[in-house]
Amino acid sequence: MANIENLKPFKPGNDDRRNMLGAPKKIPALDVLLAEVLGECNDEGIDNARQIIIALVNKAKKGDTRSTEILFDRAYGKPGLTIDHGIKGIEKIGVQIIIDSYDARLGE
Repeated sequence: MANIENLKPFKPGNDDRRNMLGAPKKIPALDVLLAEVLGECNDEGIDNARQIIIALVNKAKKGDTRSTEILFDRAYGKPGLTIDHGIKGIEKIGVQIIIDSYDARLGE
């Protein structure tokens, strides 16, 4: 518990306990930063984003399945997930949820 005798109000103007500089500066938004970095060009005028895609295509051509997966997912979207539950002939399954009231204070 705080000791009331030690509590002191802030002094007007400069007080050593106050942060006069404000909150520290944040890094730029990641999407802005990525756009800047990926948009930079090399000596041949090819931007970084294009160089990365070319490298992924070359790795995919050599048989790298992860590169192929990344390219296809970006170009065509990830495939939908289908689950076979093994139940045939049943169109709808009804589920009934029963909630009993429970009073924790009374233990009933």
